[in-house]
Amino acid sequence: MELNPETVCGLILQVRQFDGKSQEPITEGSNPSDTDAGDVPYKETLEETPADSIESVIRSEIGAMNHEEQRELVALFWIGRGDFEGEEFEAVKKQAAEREDGSTIDYLLNEPLLGDHLANGLAAIGQPCQF
Repeated sequence: MELNPETVCGLILQVRQFDGKSQEPITEGSNPSDTDAGDVPYKETLEETPADSIESVIRSEIGAMNHEEQRELVALFWIGRGDFEGEEFEAVKKQAAEREDGSTIDYLLNEPLLGDHLANGLAAIGQPCQF
C-alpha cells in the first residue's frame, strides 16, 4: 500500500471531528424554537467557525495525496463500508481508478460515517489504527 496507514488514522480522527460538527445549534427539548441558541451547552464545540475549519484541513490533506493514494483511500472506504473484502484491496483500487469522474475529496466528504468506514477498511486489510 502506497498510502501510509498512520496518515489514514490521523485523517480518520479529523473526519470524526468534522462529522461531529453541526451547521445548526443542537437544542434540547421538544421544540427548538423554545430554546435560545445561547443556552445550548457546548455549542461552540459543535459549530464550524471561520477560525476552526477542520473541513479545510481535511480537504488539504486529501488534496495533497497523489492519485494512487486517493484511489487507495476510496478503496479502503468501500472495503470498510462492506462493499468488498479486505483481500480484494488490489482489485478494488483498480475499480476506484475507474470511478474518478469527479472530485475524490467531495465524494468522500459527502459520505456518512466516512471515518468509521476508513477505520474498518484499514482493519480489514490488517492495518488497524491504534486509537
